Amino acid sequence: MAFLDNRTARSLRLVLVIVAFAGAFRVSAQDGHVEDEVKAVFLLNFAKYVGWPPSTFGDRPWAPMHLCLVAPTSFIDTVKDAIAGESIDGHPLVTMTPGTADEARDCHVLYVAKSETARMRPVLEALRTTPILTIVDGPSGEDDGSVIILVRDQNRVRFDVSRPAASAKGLSISAKLLRVARRVEEH
Repeated sequence: MAFLDNRTARSLRLVLVIVAFAGAFRVSAQDGHVEDEVKAVFLLNFAKYVGWPPSTFGDRPWAPMHLCLVAPTSFIDTVKDAIAGESIDGHPLVTMTPGTADEARDCHVLYVAKSETARMRPVLEALRTTPILTIVDGPSGEDDGSVIILVRDQNRVRFDVSRPAASAKGLSISAKLLRVARRVEEH
């Protein structure tokens, strides 16, 4: 989207979000870059529909929101392009790549790619009650305390939400986001 002006790029992202959240955006196995773009837009918009405890930003109302990515470099670059110039509730978005639970404690959103899930499972478990929106790509088959799980459903990128995991972290999830989830875990 670097060849588009900011207004056109934002409009395109909005259309992608509407289509993707409606579950109508199909991706095929050959559309890896398109799938990455959809996931990047999801990450941006997930953060817009989640509330953090009031103490999260403390006395720094304009502090940056840390979007942490444990993923291949190509995906990180796609996310950086998607969030360039964006902010959420006045918080500019900044990317980080944590490797440990201590480094991840500075995150507000933590995305873990499918290829990194096994390595990051101890980190996710250590953050089970920390107010960090944890998002994993693909079900791991284990309860690691993740709030959102990205899934591929009939060649669509969709997502499941765990309300108990969000509650344990002190996060509130907007009803708008819950309505477009594929599945919402209640207990």
